[in-house]
Amino acid sequence: MKGLALFILLSRLLGADTIVYLRPGKTGSSSVVDYMKILGKYGRCANLRYQFHDTVFLPVNNSSYVQGWHWKGGRARPIDGLENWTTFTILRDPCERIVSIFRHLRHWNNALGYKVGGEIVMDMSNTSEWIERLNTNNTALNLMRWPWPRNINFRNYVVGFPQSYYVGPNTRVFCLNDKQLSAKLGSYFAEYSCEYAKKRPFTLHANVNTNVSTDETIDSKHCDIVHRIYRRDYELWQEHCAATASPRADEAATDIQELPRWPAASAGRVASGGLPAGSRR
Repeated sequence: MKGLALFILLSRLLGADTIVYLRPGKTGSSSVVDYMKILGKYGRCANLRYQFHDTVFLPVNNSSYVQGWHWKGGRARPIDGLENWTTFTILRDPCERIVSIFRHLRHWNNALGYKVGGEIVMDMSNTSEWIERLNTNNTALNLMRWPWPRNINFRNYVVGFPQSYYVGPNTRVFCLNDKQLSAKLGSYFAEYSCEYAKKRPFTLHANVNTNVSTDETIDSKHCDIVHRIYRRDYELWQEHCAATASPRADEAATDIQELPRWPAASAGRVASGGLPAGSRR
């Protein structure tokens, strides 16, 4: 954490802000991280940094003020100043993302032999069944809400955290479905001295392309449930991404109700102005 904070200070003194990627799960984030690693090999692009899924923004006491949080050492720890950093994130259509989340949990719970937590998804035959489970089972739904479960058998559920957790007051938002995403990311990085990004286009991994609901779709009824479960995600998607998305029959969800926001957990503070130890580059 101290090393990264010092790096950011030096970057600013040299006139180049550090860009921090906050990464919701199942939004092509592995592709973005690999892209940033490639760019990071070039000196003028060394100011690109990324975090894991466990670094998030949350409202404080249900107010409009947000606080950065990180999960470290089995505890939720606030990050002072994260809301003032230069951050970006990429959003995905919630009704496409839920399919990818379901597949991820089934695959890894099976591969790792999880006996606890795995049954929440392993006995579901398809995404629609799982959505109905989430709609009626708070235990299952709460696994995909902050704070991160302490039981390691549930840790994979971090990929289902709401995308809204990764959008702060100064976060630049991009859209996974945007055909101009590669060009927009390149231009964005170039704004912060990484000119090489304009020459090296961003591409999604092949597995992301095959996971965008091409062989499994959910109907409008289940998509409406997803919009209720991830209400703020749906609002952000409509605000930033709907214009670049293909028309959906289920865009106008009805009877959307706000879910209770998670209160900030009490925990020790991370040093002001810095990300926690173990932050990723």
